[in-house]
Amino acid sequence: MPSPDAADAATESPVLGGGLRLRTATADDVGGIVAVETAAFGDPDGAGILGAIDEGGGPENWAVVVDDHDRVVSASALLDLTVEVDGCPVPSGQVEWVATYPEHASWGQGAGVEQLRRSQLRAAYGDH
Repeated sequence: MPSPDAADAATESPVLGGGLRLRTATADDVGGIVAVETAAFGDPDGAGILGAIDEGGGPENWAVVVDDHDRVVSASALLDLTVEVDGCPVPSGQVEWVATYPEHASWGQGAGVEQLRRSQLRAAYGDH
């Protein structure tokens, strides 16, 4: 049975401060995701990020923080995983590729992304 897509859950949270908003990414955010990720981890990661977006279910599996001009200033991916506990497969998720431009690092995006991801995981998989 395929695991549910966590991105089908809640897609937007309130304003974080400084005009920043947290939401689920769209196809329009791919360039911004690649830009913030390569700024954080280096240009060689650009192709890998594009591959991760494509192979990981699309941009809808990414959370982004955008400024008041809709520029991506922070991004992270939620990977669908299945872990095995005592021989029993349990659907799960893992947050990866977390990146934020340094000038926006103190606005609480990390906590906001974590809150969004928790709500998405609960909606997709229930409380375990």
